[in-house]
Amino acid sequence: MRGDAEEIPLNDGEYDFVFSKYLLWTLPQPDKFLDEHYRLLKDEGLMMIIDGLWFQNPDGTEKNNSRHERFEELYADVKPNLPLVKNNTPERITDLVQSHGFKVVSWRYLDDYNEFLERNDPSGHAEAYIQPPYMILAKKKVRSNSNLS
Repeated sequence: MRGDAEEIPLNDGEYDFVFSKYLLWTLPQPDKFLDEHYRLLKDEGLMMIIDGLWFQNPDGTEKNNSRHERFEELYADVKPNLPLVKNNTPERITDLVQSHGFKVVSWRYLDDYNEFLERNDPSGHAEAYIQPPYMILAKKKVRSNSNLS
């Protein structure tokens, strides 16, 4: 199936679990993406997001290495349209997720995955991260019927 992560052609409330890896930062409308995931999930369904702080240091300065230079070259035209391309921290994403009706169950840095990449990825993928990738697990809150008229 081909699709758009911001307009997913699936039925409402039919899924127990949705997953995204290294996707959220690439979306022009991450709010729409989170609304879609909320729509797809059953009450108390789970959403897992794996992402990372890629090319910007936590203080906002740019990381400077050959991967960063290549990224800048490839993404120069689209970066202005990607609101999460910078400062894509787990704290920022957990706040965003919560603002879309999810309860964050947990989040953590994936230190073990980062170590695996450092040992086994000859392309140097691990060096692209500022920090190890992180995983956020969130649950769709059950909406109260008391607010309905």
